[in-house]
Amino acid sequence: KFSSASNADLYDDLNLVITGNTIIGRTGENIPVNDLVASFTHTGDLITVNGVKQLDNVTANDFSSPVEYKISQTNGDSKTYTVDLTKFTGLPIVNITTDGNMPIESKEDYITGTVTIDGGRRFEDLDSTIMEIRGRGNSTWGLHPKKPYQMKLDSKEEFLGMPKEKKWIFLAEYSDKSLLRNTIAFELGYLSTLDWTPKSEFAEVYINGDYSGTYNISEKVEEKSARVDIGNDGFLLEKDTNVQDRVDPDDVYFNTTIYQGQDIIVIKEPGIDRIDEKDFAFEQDSRFIY
Repeated sequence: KFSSASNADLYDDLNLVITGNTIIGRTGENIPVNDLVASFTHTGDLITVNGVKQLDNVTANDFSSPVEYKISQTNGDSKTYTVDLTKFTGLPIVNITTDGNMPIESKEDYITGTVTIDGGRRFEDLDSTIMEIRGRGNSTWGLHPKKPYQMKLDSKEEFLGMPKEKKWIFLAEYSDKSLLRNTIAFELGYLSTLDWTPKSEFAEVYINGDYSGTYNISEKVEEKSARVDIGNDGFLLEKDTNVQDRVDPDDVYFNTTIYQGQDIIVIKEPGIDRIDEKDFAFEQDSRFIY
């Protein structure tokens, strides 16, 4: 076990379970696991980790990766146990700190701060990096206690193994308790012949030291050569419901009745300021726009 008396970051004793030659456990909270002192009993004559003698309730080790304990007898017999400790949920941990611990209250105005990643066993860590962050979404922003965000890094960085870029979306998935619907849609995109589908990864997110929950962090759908590459004559369109308050004042859009009722199609790229611009006045072919 890991005793709270010997590990200042533990609130309670953490008892592990022996299964064959593996000793497994999980920390109930997000605590450092790179300097934990183990408590144990054994029937051997010597117990070591990487050749270093281990003392019960004294010797500390880094448990961010599995640790092998070798128990030896004086007659030369030995047995090895692997201690596999999962930190918190096992997902990477993203820490966002805003300047002055300012709350994120606006969808329009960014606030500045820093972000770090504890990548765990699957991803590279990210050292403190300058970023700015704001809210995003419509009903997901206004109705739910768990808020979605858009973050913009100061420079292009790889984020949770995804290709280098500046903008990243934090999907709260509050309406979907399974947290899987967007991920399933993305997986269908990967399996299809689409030119591009956003990559995403789950992570535990802390904002100003408070746990905000499990987020699906994804690439932003935007016109970029590394994201949605529309070339010189393509369009990036956004389909929305026929609700005028979902459209920004400077958006250029048209309506379609291809389905029952009407939907709004916003032209996100190329940048168009007025509906009389040539890029908007393309041929209304019946096989394309209705």
